[in-house]
Amino acid sequence: TQMQQASFAATSLQTQSDNLAAREQTLHDELQNLRDPQDLAARAQQAGMVIPQSSCTVRLAARTTENNCTPATPDNTPSLLPRPPKKPPVLDPHPIIVTVPPVPGSGTGSGTGSHHGHHGHRGHQHDTARG
Repeated sequence: TQMQQASFAATSLQTQSDNLAAREQTLHDELQNLRDPQDLAARAQQAGMVIPQSSCTVRLAARTTENNCTPATPDNTPSLLPRPPKKPPVLDPHPIIVTVPPVPGSGTGSGTGSHHGHHGHRGHQHDTARG
């Protein structure tokens, strides 16, 4: 009985150890994702941070800057997303325009009466199906 209890305890501890190892791996992966420079830059931009055009020295006591620095703006900040690739000419051909001549008998004349009667009959079927 003691051996069975020890076996159950060992199995339970092994399961707990496996769960903790999996959790550690998940946390490690999340940490690596948070350290990714691209992700970090995206989060910084979402927080409103911008990239300056040049460095600037700020004198805190005098509340001045060297060389009359200009503030960084979102307009000066480069996009984090790369430009889409330019489509090669072979994949962007000129459109082909086809002009279809009118179908004979589609204008006014004797052929229109029988054609019109057919549409009238079909319209009647639709009305019946709705009612």
